[in-house]
Amino acid sequence: EYQRQRDPLHQFASQQTPEAQLQALQDKIRANPQNSEQWALLGEYYLWQNDYSNSLLAYRQALQLRGENAELYAALATVLYYQASQHMT
Repeated sequence: EYQRQRDPLHQFASQQTPEAQLQALQDKIRANPQNSEQWALLGEYYLWQNDYSNSLLAYRQALQLRGENAELYAALATVLYYQASQHMT
């Protein structure tokens, strides 16, 4: 049976301001800087904000902590695609 996947950006569509969302993610990372999942969420947040440079930094940190991971490489490719104005290079 087909299962609907959750929207990965759902958590960013809440009533919180972007600044409050960013602060919450940063607080979680400060509490546990080795948590690759939080770094990946930070990368998603920055992508959502069109802040591609910080998104790349966060995803690269997640990769460093998690190791080889297809999902994170796909996320990096997505950021690079948007950073290049949606042109394949």
